[in-house]
Amino acid sequence: MDKVRSHFYSKVVDELIPDKNASILICGGGELDKNTFLELGFSNVTVSNLDERMHKDSYHPFNWSFENAENLSFEDESFDYT
Repeated sequence: MDKVRSHFYSKVVDELIPDKNASILICGGGELDKNTFLELGFSNVTVSNLDERMHKDSYHPFNWSFENAENLSFEDESFDYT
């Protein structure tokens, strides 16, 4: 992703989620999401996707979950933002 898009993404996330301690679930997430939320100082993030090549350590310090966004295993209201 080019720098203009990643800067836009970072700016929007930063403006829309002011609480850096909020619990966040990212569906279909990847490296850009991990790097963006890490750089912005978020701490309570779960990245989910269906990529079997990825391992939970790939998203450290965040949590990772093998999840289908259309059939999530999390209870309703488990996260402040999804």
